[in-house]
Amino acid sequence: MRYVNVESRLRWAERLNASCSIALISLTLRHFRSLLNEPPDSPRESYAARVTSLQKREAGPVKL
Repeated sequence: MRYVNVESRLRWAERLNASCSIALISLTLRHFRSLLNEPPDSPRESYAARVTSLQKREAGPVKL
């Protein structure tokens, strides 16, 4: 029977879990950026401000 170092396997699993979590976060952020379909004008522009400007653009001109 082969000896299995449980601690090294546990460390390997923890590293794999951490790298998968980072990849998932990265893909999620990329997905939401692509939904906006445009890069922010400045890094200080918030997500809420971009969504609001997109909503206004989609609504079209305001009729008085």
